[in-house]
Amino acid sequence: MPESFRGLPPLIEVYLFDPQTRVKTIYEPATHIARQQVLPEPNNASPLSSLSNPLVKVEDLGSSTIEDIEVKGTRRTLIIIPGKANGDSAALSVVDEYWYSEDLHVNLLLRHNDPRTGLQTITLKDIKREEPPQEFLEVPQDYKIVDMTPPAGAPATSPIVTDRTTP
Repeated sequence: MPESFRGLPPLIEVYLFDPQTRVKTIYEPATHIARQQVLPEPNNASPLSSLSNPLVKVEDLGSSTIEDIEVKGTRRTLIIIPGKANGDSAALSVVDEYWYSEDLHVNLLLRHNDPRTGLQTITLKDIKREEPPQEFLEVPQDYKIVDMTPPAGAPATSPIVTDRTTP
């Protein structure tokens, strides 16, 4: 929501991820449908460090703290229009800045600056390092759950739908 917005924005989607089971759940209050998927183990290679594109520059911004949490900064600059191509000497670039917490395994701050759309900033605030109530991590009972996990070694097929609204 823009900074000028006053009030409570509508809840569109809820994202849950259980790192123990690697189950990602996205549910939508408007449709009462929850999509679940078991995610594969992550590849340890960083997508930012493995880029070999000459139009992409990755910079280490060092360490800092956000909300008393240690973070590591990375800036990724993508040249979308080289300087000579746009008739000007300056290149047109999109700049993304990530501030990642190794401890929490999440970006606490993300800045996306695109000259075509402007600056967007996403920040996690009021971080509580305690276990949330269990009901925050459960799909409400009146939702249909759709399993989006493809079978092991097989191409993706039709999703499995579980209707929990009938006894």
